[in-house]
Amino acid sequence: VKTTTQNRHRNKTGAQYTVIVEKWECRLCGNHYTGHPTNRSNLSLHLNPKTSKSPCKRLYNPLDKSLLGVFKPPVKKVEQAQPAGAPFGDNIKDGTSSFAGLGQRSLDSWVNGQRHRAHEVQASVVRQKALLWVIMDALPFTAPSSPWLRALITAASPVAVQGLMSARTIVTDLERFCDSLLDQALNAIKRSRTPFAILQDAWSSPSQRHTFVAFVVTYLDSEWKYCQFVLDFAVLRGRHGGATFAAHLVKALKRHGIYDLWTGILVVDAASSNGRMSSIIEQESAVDKVLDEELDEPEEFQENSSSGQPVHRQADHVIYCFNHALNRAMQDLYRVLGV
Repeated sequence: VKTTTQNRHRNKTGAQYTVIVEKWECRLCGNHYTGHPTNRSNLSLHLNPKTSKSPCKRLYNPLDKSLLGVFKPPVKKVEQAQPAGAPFGDNIKDGTSSFAGLGQRSLDSWVNGQRHRAHEVQASVVRQKALLWVIMDALPFTAPSSPWLRALITAASPVAVQGLMSARTIVTDLERFCDSLLDQALNAIKRSRTPFAILQDAWSSPSQRHTFVAFVVTYLDSEWKYCQFVLDFAVLRGRHGGATFAAHLVKALKRHGIYDLWTGILVVDAASSNGRMSSIIEQESAVDKVLDEELDEPEEFQENSSSGQPVHRQADHVIYCFNHALNRAMQDLYRVLGV
């Protein structure tokens, strides 16, 4: 209806400032209300029955009949009993007060966003802990997806149950976890240029359908602490001998970039296939000029760590398991004695 400007002074500083005052006519009841362009006007409060204590009395029966039906009366709901001590009763809905204004809605949106991110973090932590639980207790991969476990976790925290993955996801997480641990171990060796030995063991399934072979890296770190980790674990079809084991060992060392740090020491049991493996590594490496067979100085291990050509001689670098060696010796003794 009318727009005017007014000069006002600030309470603390006394500085003068100009405001624009607008006067609006309510087309519902015909009364006039003042407001400002950049602020919530009295007219908007006049038309909001939720935030105003004295809203327009002709909100649902306006003088201007063209506005009839714009504002609809609220639908009455059956009131539910509230627990004793409830501060807001029915004014709370979905965590947001019906008295909330724009600022409160922004705050609620921020809080909900923080809760969502916290729920994602919580589910991620539960997923990691579930994987460690399966590993440390040697449980089947289906354990986290057990309906009874999920019901238990849901009772404690409905959000946490999102971190319980299926068996297939557990397998994927386990592979990533193992790769991460292996990378950490390899980087520790490469950084400090630490020489190491190899422990190898192989065995076949009772049906002889599969052969399992494992290579373990063992070394002393800069603080003289004994360390070891699994470098490679292969599952082969059928029975295999020393030639296959030798190829897998050399490929694993070269694939991970630590072949030049190997001292050539190989710790195995007294099986004939392991003797064959050591012999093949020695022969093939000599043919390819990977190993230098003329190094007879006492400092050969020191030269190994810097030359990039590890030395392996079966007579010097193969350490057999004492239990297996003792067993074979006793068998030979009994054979001589005729037992």
